[in-house]
Amino acid sequence: MAKDEFGVLLYYKFASITDLNSLFSFYHSNCNSLGLLGRVRLSPSGVNVTVGGLLLALEKHIEAVKSNSLFQGTDFKLASSHHPLNDKVAVECGFTSLSIRVVKELVTFSSYPLLNPPEVSNAGRHLSAAEFHSLLQSAGQLMKNGSPTDDKQLVLLDARNLYETRIGKFHAPIVETLDPGIRQYSDLPSWIDDNSEQLRGKHVLMYCTGGIRCEMASAYIRSKGAGFENVFQLYGGIQRYLEQFPDGGFFRGKNFVFDHRISVGSSDTSIMGACLICGSSYDNYSSRCRCTHCRILVLICDSCQIKSDAYVCELCQKHGMDFGSIPSVEDSELATVLDKNDLKTVCSDSKISSQLPSRNGNAVPRKLRILCLHGFRQNASSFKGRSASLAKKLKSIAELVFIDAPHELPFIYQSCTEAKNSCAPPTGQHAPPPENCKRKYAWLVASDFGGKVEADWKIANQPFDPLQYQGQTDGFDVSLAYLKKMFSEQGPFDGILGFSQGAAMAALLCAQGDKLKAEIDLRFVILCSGFALPLADFGQKPINCPSLHIFGSDPGKDRQITSHTSRYLASRFEDGCSVIIEHEFGHIIPTRSSYMDNIKDFLRPEEANRKGTMKILSRKLLHQLSFKQAIRSCTFSTGKVSDFGQPTSASHPQVCFLTCPHHSDVRKHGRDLRILMSANNTRLWWVKWQFDAVSFLDKEKKLMKEGEITPGIATEEYISRRKRLLELLPENSLAIIAAAPVKMMTDVVPYTFRQDADYLYLTGCQQPGGVAVLSHECGLCMFMPETKPHDVVWQGQIAGVDAALEMFKAEEAYPVSKLDKILPNMIKRSSKLFHNKLTATPTYTDLETFQNAAHVGKVSDLSIFTHELRWVKSLSELKLMKESAAIACQALLQTMLHSKTYPHEGMLSAKVEYECRMRGAQRMAFNPVVGGGPNASVIHYSRNDQKIKDGDLVLMDVGCELHGYCSDLTRTWPPCGSFSSIQEELYDLILQTNKECIRLCRPGASIRQIHNYSVELLCKGLKDIGILKRDAFRLYHQLNPTSIGHYLGMDVHDSSMISYDRPLKPGVVITIEPGIYVPSSFDGSERYQGTGIRIEDEVLITETGCEVLTGSMPKEIKHIESFLNNYNYAKGMEAATV
Repeated sequence: MAKDEFGVLLYYKFASITDLNSLFSFYHSNCNSLGLLGRVRLSPSGVNVTVGGLLLALEKHIEAVKSNSLFQGTDFKLASSHHPLNDKVAVECGFTSLSIRVVKELVTFSSYPLLNPPEVSNAGRHLSAAEFHSLLQSAGQLMKNGSPTDDKQLVLLDARNLYETRIGKFHAPIVETLDPGIRQYSDLPSWIDDNSEQLRGKHVLMYCTGGIRCEMASAYIRSKGAGFENVFQLYGGIQRYLEQFPDGGFFRGKNFVFDHRISVGSSDTSIMGACLICGSSYDNYSSRCRCTHCRILVLICDSCQIKSDAYVCELCQKHGMDFGSIPSVEDSELATVLDKNDLKTVCSDSKISSQLPSRNGNAVPRKLRILCLHGFRQNASSFKGRSASLAKKLKSIAELVFIDAPHELPFIYQSCTEAKNSCAPPTGQHAPPPENCKRKYAWLVASDFGGKVEADWKIANQPFDPLQYQGQTDGFDVSLAYLKKMFSEQGPFDGILGFSQGAAMAALLCAQGDKLKAEIDLRFVILCSGFALPLADFGQKPINCPSLHIFGSDPGKDRQITSHTSRYLASRFEDGCSVIIEHEFGHIIPTRSSYMDNIKDFLRPEEANRKGTMKILSRKLLHQLSFKQAIRSCTFSTGKVSDFGQPTSASHPQVCFLTCPHHSDVRKHGRDLRILMSANNTRLWWVKWQFDAVSFLDKEKKLMKEGEITPGIATEEYISRRKRLLELLPENSLAIIAAAPVKMMTDVVPYTFRQDADYLYLTGCQQPGGVAVLSHECGLCMFMPETKPHDVVWQGQIAGVDAALEMFKAEEAYPVSKLDKILPNMIKRSSKLFHNKLTATPTYTDLETFQNAAHVGKVSDLSIFTHELRWVKSLSELKLMKESAAIACQALLQTMLHSKTYPHEGMLSAKVEYECRMRGAQRMAFNPVVGGGPNASVIHYSRNDQKIKDGDLVLMDVGCELHGYCSDLTRTWPPCGSFSSIQEELYDLILQTNKECIRLCRPGASIRQIHNYSVELLCKGLKDIGILKRDAFRLYHQLNPTSIGHYLGMDVHDSSMISYDRPLKPGVVITIEPGIYVPSSFDGSERYQGTGIRIEDEVLITETGCEVLTGSMPKEIKHIESFLNNYNYAKGMEAATV
């Protein structure tokens, strides 16, 4: 080997390094003196080196490294090489300079920041190239000394990325080969979790390029415990194997390498790769073609490179991505600035595992989910492609989700006639862009926007106005409804990132405040090159939402949105909860290190605290208030764990409300101070100081507005309901509606009173003891209970005749003591009587005139009319139902947090009721069902008195009542934080059925149709699983005798007189609640016995489909596990004192 040849050296070593500074100095001095270029990564757990230079210099470097006992036993892989083919290859492969960095991990094993890397000491046993080859050659034969045996099946697992396996991999005909097809190595843990059953009980043979990735991945597999012990790895990787077997052996194609050689083959010249576009044999990555969306390397042959420069990889195609569009002719948004590190592979949307990586029960938080809104005349794919650098640099803490806006824009382009900026020839015009351009969209449009979009390109009838965004103020309602649907169907989202017009839309959402909290619950917002629109939605009050504003600084760097416009938008947010980043690059989102550090600090503020820095977002009070003194004086309110409309990442702070007794000292300096502080030295919280406590107490909120009987429902609505009922009743008929009686627990102790739904619906009165009579002749006549001095002493004042006339707007009112004298005459004058048979009371049924009318057939059930009226909800009713659903969701989320700390059915039942009542609910809609383990297989289990065993599921069916309107939802989860494989198998079937049935919810469908479809899905799924084998339909009804859902409203099973065959209408609310209830006595596989799973959602039928009112509740396995594991310190929070 000639000493003046150029070469490449690769090696790694896992070892404990106590003095990183000295090792850094060694590499810096040695590599620079020898003229070596490449990458050196140092961490407390070892080193990973890829460097290039003259072979003589590389050999000297090896000798110097070997002199350090730390590197004893290191495998140095040295190979001769040519110089980089071109500058692009040199830059991308890192061989233009020497980069020495201290990192946390030698290779990034997982993108989840709090997942500790696996212990390499637990890695799989090394197999030499010869042993590995022998195993593949004689698979099934015994190997001595703990080697794989014939009673276990061999599985070959490739630990590399998709772009590597495209051009070469091992192929052994009698051995099953698993290719994860991942975009990047950090996706491998998720793939292993999703496919662990394919590895359980097998002998797993792993391989990668040089061995380092197998060290960590094999340790991760083995950490899963029993059934995963037999994991082996190819020592030295493919490189050492090809050296041992120059003809390739069982390896076909080329070995992809991460240096300027690009790939290394064997004497076998066969090509495994293929051109992405034309499919011809091709395996040359030297052109460095990349996917337009995710930036992964793709294989494009020379001919196809000439035809196009926009490509979509296999993974993006699988997820519905299309060819990226050309830059907008009208709007030059987002020319992203990149630094050197941006030239590497970018992953803007990593594979999302259905189960977050977990190891030995460690808590694994999910990343923040951020919904991204593109600018005007853009689309999701173009925004995603152009913000790939941002997504890559946030990948450890955030997942960016991109969606198209709802307003599709016409294809228009500008003609060029001015010589100054002309095309050639000067008087010509631009040809229209290519036919395959993607559609462009907007969140807001001009008032003259017709909405009709033609397929052909049109020339703009006038020059583009640079201030056109100021006139695009229509279409907000459409976009708002669309975003509500996105949050319901694709949520949960922690925050929104908006660019340009997308930022304006995001700001409008924030301005809505609490009005949207039940449907769009934002923890923060990031506004890039944003502007404020002169719409009423902004109002006059400052917007209270943590916000990050990113825009170009003066003078005039951003040619689309001026800096003072974005600065004004920032001023609309409350002082103390906004952060501003100004940059010098124009209409883009900057991704250089200095800017990214600030963005990450905003998204992950606890990092700053670990470095010993306390970030103060508002400093107005510091010179007047002693921080330590104030902290000592503060106490937690009852909401120690903040409300969640949807699960929130642990990497983003929670809101914790505290009160400060020194409000008089600081009131003049501002109402709120938001700072970051440490709670129990373990967690960071957004701390909101309520300084003006006195004025807050002085300004008591009124429960009801003027003209309301029930909060949110005006008197006129009750009058309208009575008129509509009279329109349904025959002429000269009489309707009698009794209030619910007080039911007694003992002779002197009453049960909690709940009003009859029909009586409440028609009168608005929540008081027992009354009777309402409705007729065409006299309208509403109310018989009210009379006030007795004895009752006033014990029970307080009651509403009497005056209240009936003045508050409830009755036409006539009398004391109930006169009912037996007045009502008989009214009955005699009527030709037909109606009353609710199920809730009739002796107050009127004992009257002789009533009994005579019943005897001759004059009495009928009123429910057929009242249930018809109550079936379709008014807007005010729907608002209360949404609020009721939101309370139940937040209460159940709080209860889920406590389920690991308090594993007892009774405690969880008490907790959920407490949380509902503390949020304003008057009562529970029904006794909560809290079934742990086998108790969950009892459909309406209500004892709630058993301890929940570790590993059991909990089924919790809850609902609350808010001003007469009920909620009803069910979730099933493992308090331990992780579903078992058996639980996951059944749960996934119920979840898919739930989602498929919700998809059918629309006007014209019926509950019966949806139910029948659910039975088909569940029968098929249960047969596939193996629970049902014979007589499936009969056995299915033993496992689930319930309907798929019911109507919901003032009663849990509302409007029960309406048939389930009735076509649904907009305004109807139903439940969708598929379930499976396998009793312990079930004649089937023991592993499924004693299992109960139900997933129930509230669904509102809309004009165009449906809206899930409980959509903020997590139900995907990955969301539930992430949520539980992120917040398993709830007990510590509750016990915390400051």
